[in-house]
Amino acid sequence: MGPEIEFLNNMHIFIDESGTLPDPKDKFIVISGVGVKRIKEAKNLINRIMTSLRQRKIRIKELKFYYAG
Repeated sequence: MGPEIEFLNNMHIFIDESGTLPDPKDKFIVISGVGVKRIKEAKNLINRIMTSLRQRKIRIKELKFYYAG
């Protein structure tokens, strides 16, 4: 097994879509993915973003890019 395959074996990939898949009126659907090797670091980043949003009195159920930026 080469280093590329070993790297992929240890990768956590988050995939999300934007748009409505069954709606024929939607002309575009955006699918994105982010790969991380250390899941703990990703969780820590998400927790820091959520804490910052709570401190600014922004209440959300789901983390969206436009809140996190």
